[in-house]
Amino acid sequence: MREIYEEERIEAIKRHVEGERSVEIYRSLGKSKPWFMKWWKRYRAGNKEWYKDLPKRPHIIGVTQNASAYQDLATSISNIYAEYTEISYRNG
Repeated sequence: MREIYEEERIEAIKRHVEGERSVEIYRSLGKSKPWFMKWWKRYRAGNKEWYKDLPKRPHIIGVTQNASAYQDLATSISNIYAEYTEISYRNG
């Protein structure tokens, strides 16, 4: 099924590159202007695989990466607090 969509996108852009008006293309395919413009912009951007869907999965930082960042933050806060209390103790 995915290949059918990709072929349709490639064909639409090919027709436009060959000089056919975009409105004629997307209407003949039963698509909308935003659909056509999405694929035209991706094609124009120069990516070799412009016609493929982008991943839908959100980009998630792994738990271990978050844990490490939080540990670093906690250590920094602890060090700052220790310096502050030492300075406060000396000034008294």
